[in-house]
Amino acid sequence: MIGFTFSKDVALSFARSIQSGESIQIPAEGWTANNLLMLAGASHFAAMSHGPQAYKTSLLKSLPKERREAVEESFFEDLAGAVEFIGDLTMKCVDGEFDERFHPSVQVIICGSTKSIQFGEGPK
Repeated sequence: MIGFTFSKDVALSFARSIQSGESIQIPAEGWTANNLLMLAGASHFAAMSHGPQAYKTSLLKSLPKERREAVEESFFEDLAGAVEFIGDLTMKCVDGEFDERFHPSVQVIICGSTKSIQFGEGPK
């Protein structure tokens, strides 16, 4: 369980910055846990807006409703798995554990529903 306070102004500020490519402004109270969650949510929305990589928009729209919903649910799980894994790799960087296990760039395919990870390149 986690509590947070959603701010429409902060969400729109982050979303506009991401969309325009401008610098993300540090909120007045700094990078609190709440503001980091707001940024994570805005980033998650931006990544979701690109849609599933495996389906072009026209193909996705042509699928039956049930199949479209399944693809979107799977994409949501995949995206959550990717964010979690990126967080884990970032933690390894900060803790000084990354370099002993990985090259500077890591290519990964994650299936969120099964929690399976396939490396294209990167692990040592």
